[in-house]
Amino acid sequence: MFEVKASESEASEFLLTPAEITRARGLKRNERYTILFITNVFRAAERRIHLLPNPFDPAHSAVYRPVGDGVRYRFTIASP
Repeated sequence: MFEVKASESEASEFLLTPAEITRARGLKRNERYTILFITNVFRAAERRIHLLPNPFDPAHSAVYRPVGDGVRYRFTIASP
């Protein structure tokens, strides 16, 4: 499984959607999840492709750090 993410610059961060997080966390034993990250996506001479490990694999926990203070949740308050 490859997840493709891109940046218009050298920025080294990306957003995972809830569906992507669910998929990355729910791998079967014979599956791998790799992020293909492309920097400078619109400038061919500077474009680079980076293979990044699954952010939810404990073996690669030192590769990533979270950005921001938390996860935003939306909910519905039930009427009494």
